[in-house]
Amino acid sequence: MKFDPTVEELLQPGIHFFTVINAEDCVSGEHSKNPGTPMIKLLLKIENSLLSVWLVSTVSWKIVEFLNAVGLQERIKQGDVATQELIQKSGKCAIAMEYTEKYGEQPKVVKFLPKENNIPAQPKTTLPELNDDIPF
Repeated sequence: MKFDPTVEELLQPGIHFFTVINAEDCVSGEHSKNPGTPMIKLLLKIENSLLSVWLVSTVSWKIVEFLNAVGLQERIKQGDVATQELIQKSGKCAIAMEYTEKYGEQPKVVKFLPKENNIPAQPKTTLPELNDDIPF
């Protein structure tokens, strides 16, 4: 397997742009709190990294947060979203580091930012100075 040794291994904490490169329907496993719960597994591309995120049907706040981040507010009102319409959607998210016994320190999406926060700031324009000596 070839790899790029110059690519940073872990995302750094902070605000990052993401793009959904894959989305698939799945259910929670037998060892989860609620086995068989419907979920959507998202694969996000963030800078040079890939990060998996699960939208669980019983965790509505996270689904709403994600849909707001990618501009699908109409799906919130409907209470339904098709998995395939999430592919190639993009937005901004907050990344933090999380430590677990099993995996050690790993980056984790801790918040999806609303779409209005994803609009790049417009550069400030300055008006030219008025020259009052110009006759009209």
